[in-house]
Parts: sequence; C-alpha cells; structure tokens
Amino acid sequence: MAARDFRFQLFVIALYSILSWGIPANAAAAKESAEATATPVAIASGTAPATALPRCIDGPHDIQKVVTSVKNNRKNDAKYNGYREVLRDASDKELIARLAYAETVGANCPELNTKIAPRIVAVIANRVRIRKGDAKSVVFERDQFSSSLNVYKESRYRDFLCPKDAELWELIMNVVDAELNQPTHLVSSTTVNYFLYKHSPRWTRAPWSHKEDTTNTTPEIRTCMRTFRVPGWK
Repeated sequence: MAARDFRFQLFVIALYSILSWGIPANAAAAKESAEATATPVAIASGTAPATALPRCIDGPHDIQKVVTSVKNNRKNDAKYNGYREVLRDASDKELIARLAYAETVGANCPELNTKIAPRIVAVIANRVRIRKGDAKSVVFERDQFSSSLNVYKESRYRDFLCPKDAELWELIMNVVDAELNQPTHLVSSTTVNYFLYKHSPRWTRAPWSHKEDTTNTTPEIRTCMRTFRVPGWK
C-alpha cells in the first residue's frame, strides 16, 4: 500500500511538473498572439492614393478624327468638333483639367509646373465663371487655347487627349476642385488671358496690349508666363 502510495505521489509530482513547464510557454504564446491581434495595422503615412489618370485617347481613328476636324474647319466653330466627339463622355471638370494639363506642359517650363499650373487653372476658371459654368464653351472656343487644341509642331494636343504625368494630373485636379468650389484669388477676377513665352520660338511676345495682372506672380514665373486682365470679356 505504501509502495502504491509512493508511486502515486511520484505520478502526481511528474504530472505537476509537466503542467508547470507548459503553462508559461502557452501563456506567453497566448499573450503574444493576443498582442499581435490587438496591435493596429500600420498605415503608411502620406497622401491618399493618386487620382487616376483620365482615359487616354491615342487610337489612330480618334486622332485622325481630331486632326481632320481642326484642319477642315480652321475658320468656323466646328473646328474642335473632333475633340467634342472623342471626349463626349468627359465631365466639365475633366475637360478643364485636360486643358490646364496640356497648357502647363505646353509652357515648356517643367521646373515651374507647380507654380504655373494653378495660375492657368485660375484663368480658365475665371472664364467658366463669366460664362455661368459653361465649361465646354470655354474649353472649345476656337483658337483661344491654340497651344493645346490646334495641330502644329509645338502643339500639345496629344497631351490634351492623353495625359501621362500622374503627379501633374493629380495636382491640376486638386486645383480645379478648389477653383470650382471657391475662387482662390490667385489672379484677378477679370484676368482671362495669359501668354506662354517659351511655348514656341516663333511667338515670343503677347499679341495684345491688355494690362498685365501681377497678382501673386514672381520674376521667375513671368519669364515663362504672364497673365492679363480683360475687363468686359464675355
């Protein structure tokens, strides 16, 4: 009986030892697992995902439609009907952004893009406000934004149809949003013209005598583009 009791005591001691050894490991594992579950997933800092680029229109058929329309209607208001057709599903905001994008690229001052783009958007937005929100009448007004819509060697009509710089596109979309919601007053409310001095060596001076708007500009910006007031523009 004593031997049996002794063996039983040994069994109890051994079992206790096994359980004692196992508990800390399992508890630590459970604690580690719980902490891993409770720890928030790290989210990369920075801006929200970039605004997606718009549809790229570069198919031969669409390009030919645009080019033919421009060349066959040089002196009438059907000149940009090709653009209207291939971009028939584009929103007003997208059309404004496409135009501002192409105009910015056409300025040929890439180091100043972040300073020039907002001024270009502000001028276009002024025109849209004066036209009571009729963005298409502004974007597609004949020969008003020749550097982006006419077809010639230095023209950026391909950039208007197919923006490719995602960073510049996002910047412009954000500025367009801001300007359409509330004027930023980056330029005067009557400023509806600008001239791009480095767009082409063939045109080095503005073809008008309007008063320059120097609001929020700098000598650096003025070497590339200047904005002009045109009171009474309709």
